[in-house]
Amino acid sequence: GATWNPGSGSLWVVRQNRQIWEYAYDPGSANFELQQTAVLPSAIGSDIEACAQVDHSAADELYTLDEDNGRIARVVDIDGIATVQRVWNLLVTNNGHALPPESGGQGPEGLEFVLDADLLAAGFRFPDGSAFTGSTKGMGGLMFVGHQIDGELHVFDVNPDASEDFVNHGAFLTSETEIAGLHFDRTSGLLYVWHNPFNVNSLEISTLSSNATLGTIDTLELYDS
Repeated sequence: GATWNPGSGSLWVVRQNRQIWEYAYDPGSANFELQQTAVLPSAIGSDIEACAQVDHSAADELYTLDEDNGRIARVVDIDGIATVQRVWNLLVTNNGHALPPESGGQGPEGLEFVLDADLLAAGFRFPDGSAFTGSTKGMGGLMFVGHQIDGELHVFDVNPDASEDFVNHGAFLTSETEIAGLHFDRTSGLLYVWHNPFNVNSLEISTLSSNATLGTIDTLELYDS
């Protein structure tokens, strides 16, 4: 997994075995230069598929997604002594919903955070069609988890300061039956959803509105290889 911080100019890349790399972009050479590499603490889980940043000013802090355990972890002070500050195990039933567990190699693969302002601007509604008026747990936005099973986009309101404190708002269907990765571009307000069902790659672009069909995100474009 990977995430880009435009404030610090850092590209973070994480591997399944908890190894992580930070690259800095050099506009002069148009290349990425390695800044550091490390192994994150084992408390984040054993099969890390994605990472995201919530507060771009907290440049050495990451949220990671563990596929095997359905777990999001908040890791701080990566530039110093990396510490797992909070964890949220999403497989438990919460608000009537639960993240599907990994099965036969198919599990949660994508992680992204979207600010309240961007969701409100897009006219975002929850998967059940109810109005969104802002997140309630203190993160200032919602966490989205893309799943390989049924191509569902799961929605979480997470308390960044308390482990296991979150609200599961259910899931949207997308244009494909598998999700392999997510990226939200804060400059354009667009969510990019990477799909790979049956080893056929495609890239879906959405504003995260769901006006066409209840419980399905609207698709602006679908680029199929």
